Amino acid sequence: MSASPLRANVQWASYAMVAPAYVLMAIFAVVPTLLVFALAFFNYDPLAGTITWAGVDNFVAAGESGEATNATLNTLLYAVLTVPVTLIAGLLAALAMNRLGRGSTLWRSVYFLPSAATLAAMAVVWQWLYYPDSGLVDRTFGQVTGVRAWLESDTWAMPAMAVIGSWQAIGMATIILLAGLASVPRHLYEAAFLDGAGPFATFRTVTLPALTPTLLFVTVLTTRNALSVFDQIKVITQGGPDTATETLAFALFRRGITYLDIGGASVLTMILLILTLAVVSAQFVLTQRRVNVEGRK
Repeated sequence: MSASPLRANVQWASYAMVAPAYVLMAIFAVVPTLLVFALAFFNYDPLAGTITWAGVDNFVAAGESGEATNATLNTLLYAVLTVPVTLIAGLLAALAMNRLGRGSTLWRSVYFLPSAATLAAMAVVWQWLYYPDSGLVDRTFGQVTGVRAWLESDTWAMPAMAVIGSWQAIGMATIILLAGLASVPRHLYEAAFLDGAGPFATFRTVTLPALTPTLLFVTVLTTRNALSVFDQIKVITQGGPDTATETLAFALFRRGITYLDIGGASVLTMILLILTLAVVSAQFVLTQRRVNVEGRK
């Protein structure tokens, strides 16, 4: 009989310890999300302080103008260009540094520096690198390929932004994957060596299966960041040329802050949220089975 009150007290103590986290999540995540969904159905003028019912007018306007469609496609294109490059380059860098002895700390710091730097500030440097004709990119890469003035081209402006995004994201991916490699049991490598497995076979049968959960985490993190890209777009291209680099994050910023169209910005925010949830959920569904299978080995 005495155990029951003690169990109840433990449960209430557990609830009390996790309650602050739930309260903060509600304040900073749930409530703003619900507010965005609500504002999408209203016309709100923050200067006049007036709010009127709009129904689905904001959704219709976003569809008819083509802004939502263009921004969504640009956002997906940016993610397609950056996520695979970040994962592959980060994995290769992590594998190389994991085999280093002395000097590995230096290389880890070098690779992590772009992630630690403010991307908005570094975007100014990249803007100079991409400067037409006199910029370093045109004077080197452009001389070989004939591709110049990337930021002025509807075709090459988004790849230019993807290069910046990948450069900034590779460092974080490398550090996380290095942590994953450090957790791989050493005896698995010893067993593979005794079985006569070469480097590629060892990677395929030992490293990659053990690293799958970490790769999933890096993929989700990189995808989320790619879908919400904003900094370099705002600093370098302002969505141009001719909306070629206008992503959802930049479009909702311009509509909400520049035009004070809170309802229209809320619609774009909803699209960005739904797109992120859909893409990340698809990644979980496609990879979770492999994670579970490898985890049981």
